[in-house]
Amino acid sequence: AAARENEAKELGQVSLFAGLGGGLGGSSYQMQSFELYGTDEEFSDKEIQEFEKEYLGFYVTSHPLESIRDKLPFLTTHNISDMENIPNDTFVTICGLLTSVRQIPTKKDPTKFLKAGVIEDLTGEIAFVAFHKTLQECNSLIEQEKKVIMSGKLQKREEGNPQIIVESIKPVENSNIVTIKFKQEIPFETVIAIKDTLVKFKGSDPLVFIADNNGIETKVLASSNFWLNASNDLIQSLEKQFNQFLTLSVKSLE
Repeated sequence: AAARENEAKELGQVSLFAGLGGGLGGSSYQMQSFELYGTDEEFSDKEIQEFEKEYLGFYVTSHPLESIRDKLPFLTTHNISDMENIPNDTFVTICGLLTSVRQIPTKKDPTKFLKAGVIEDLTGEIAFVAFHKTLQECNSLIEQEKKVIMSGKLQKREEGNPQIIVESIKPVENSNIVTIKFKQEIPFETVIAIKDTLVKFKGSDPLVFIADNNGIETKVLASSNFWLNASNDLIQSLEKQFNQFLTLSVKSLE
């Protein structure tokens, strides 16, 4: 056996089992064993979405916006699929996922930049452009794979697809939705007082008003200029001054 093994080595022959112990063609060898470690915990939806996006390039099981699907009607003025039927220069607010973002130096001043990319919701996608002035306030929010609430003017060009010229952008994560429901008709002076109070708590949390319209409950999304910082001070201030006129609720977006 030793002679055959030496002869095989000289000819460059290697046994399939050589690395497992024993000689060439030997009948005895020690099989290596492996032990697998793991966990019974399931991956979260977010982790699965990240895996799918990284390895497949698209989402299969669910979309990142699914977790807030029921809140989207109160965060937006339009769906992206509506844009074809909307007049040019209409101010719109949409909620979506930034699927691509690129930074481009401006032609007039290469030291200044704009950002262009694509945002998608559950109905479609549309291009956007955020100019240098806008980036000074929200540059860090315009990054790929971020979920955002975007407001701006719809621009329809003769050549090419429509796009949104961004005026403001808010993060979805760590945001709340503030709902104010009016209990009764409110005197004009009280409406002004409520507005003045809300202005003191300006922030990035969407604001929705609910009022009775001839027996029908109507919900209205406030302009992003009137969105709030949903703090305890806001809640206490409104409840203390206007408790007889309204009810207030604050819920997390995610």
